[in-house]
Amino acid sequence: MAHAVIVKEMLVSRALTNRKRPPHRDLASVKRADLWEVAIGEKQNFRRMTFLRFNRLYVIKSLAADEVPTGTILFEYLRPVIDAAACTLPMGLYKCHDAQGFRDIAAEVLVNSLEGHLLWIHIECHGSDDGLIFANGSEIGWPALCDLLRPINQACGFQLFVALACCYGSGIVTGIDTGNGAPAWA
Repeated sequence: MAHAVIVKEMLVSRALTNRKRPPHRDLASVKRADLWEVAIGEKQNFRRMTFLRFNRLYVIKSLAADEVPTGTILFEYLRPVIDAAACTLPMGLYKCHDAQGFRDIAAEVLVNSLEGHLLWIHIECHGSDDGLIFANGSEIGWPALCDLLRPINQACGFQLFVALACCYGSGIVTGIDTGNGAPAWA
C-alpha cells in the first residue's frame, strides 16, 4: 500500500508503484522504499500530473533572530507527517547567517547528491531583484545561485527540486544560462 500525504496542494507519496522511470535518470541504484514522489498538478486530474522523485529533503534557513522562524516551523511540521507515514525520508535543517555559510551548505549538499541521492532543497531567506539576502545582509546573486545549484542538479540526474521561500524568488530565471545546463528541475 502506498503512503500519501497532502502538503498544501501537492501530493507526496511513497513510490511503490511500477511507474516508468524517466529516461534521463537511472534510478536502479535508489532503494524503492526510500524513494518519495511529488505529484505536481491538480489532485482531481491525477493522470496528467508531473512526478518528481526525491529521497532527501533539506531546509536551509537564514532569517534574523527576531523574525518568525518559518524554516524551522516547516521542518517541525513535516517531521511528524513523514513519521506518521511510517517511511524514511532523511531531512536536514540548516541555518546559515551569511552567503559563505550558504556556499558551505551547498558544497555538503553536492557531496550527498554525488552519493546518488535525489534532493529537494527548500530555501527560507529574504530576496531582492538581485538575489538571495541572508541574515547578516550578505547576498548571493541569481547567477551565482544558479552556478551553485547546477552541479547539484547534474549529480541528481537533473531531478533537483528547489523551493525558494523568499521575495523575488522568480528572479532565479535571470541566472539561468542555457548553455551550461539547468540549475534545477523546478
